[in-house]
Amino acid sequence: MAATLKMKAPARRTFPIRGFQIYDGPVRLTQSTFRGFIPTPERYTSAVGFNLKNTWQLTPRNNLSQLSFHSTVALRAFFGRPGQWFEENDLDGDKNSIFHDVDGSVTGYRDAYVGRADNYLIQHPDCVKIPEWNGAICSGSYSQVYIQTWGAPSLSLFINRDEYPNAPLVLRGINSQGASSQQYQPILMMSKSYSLHWNGPAPREVVLSLINFDKEDWVLVGLCYPSDTTFQIMSDIYDRQKNTFDDITDYGPVSSLAQLEAKPTERKYFFDQTVG
Repeated sequence: MAATLKMKAPARRTFPIRGFQIYDGPVRLTQSTFRGFIPTPERYTSAVGFNLKNTWQLTPRNNLSQLSFHSTVALRAFFGRPGQWFEENDLDGDKNSIFHDVDGSVTGYRDAYVGRADNYLIQHPDCVKIPEWNGAICSGSYSQVYIQTWGAPSLSLFINRDEYPNAPLVLRGINSQGASSQQYQPILMMSKSYSLHWNGPAPREVVLSLINFDKEDWVLVGLCYPSDTTFQIMSDIYDRQKNTFDDITDYGPVSSLAQLEAKPTERKYFFDQTVG
């Protein structure tokens, strides 16, 4: 059933108006029309927006399709800016905001992904920046890596796409400093390489879980550790419903990155002791 969404002013005159708010997910919006979303000097007003001050990540499976926008819609999407209500716009979920424009009805680009303009984990040189949205329109394939660390809950994670070494995404995690573990979940562009390090001694235990990966999807991930570190790297298949682990296997070392890349289906790792 088609829906028509109209602007309804909240009680506080500066509170940002969002016709459709994307949060968590996967969520889907289709066959809808937006009218009357016009920003003012005091209020950000957009047809599509995101949960404010969001500590947790969104999935790139959130998708929009078959939307139409009346001429009274001045801002189709908005990723927020530092200021009132958004605060620093710097929480993990704020930075990882994204949605999939399935048919191009939002952006004019079919099968496009729209994310924050300053998130270089998801970008490439052909992305189209939309300053009014604080967003970037990109093509590609995207999934998530769930990163859990133990014994170092107060660390911030710095993650770089290796093509953009000077533009890290800094994630603080969602757990309090007194917790026993920390959690991060960045959205990554597939078939790319990434480097991870922390703003302190690297955690003794790190668990990486693939979220929303399709068959044949891959990313190359490097973690920074001291050159004298001794590793035990394992993989398993975790059944959440039964809370059981299967196919538990140790990874074996190889002597070069080229050797690792030549064996993508084997459970191997490479540690460059000259770099750490």
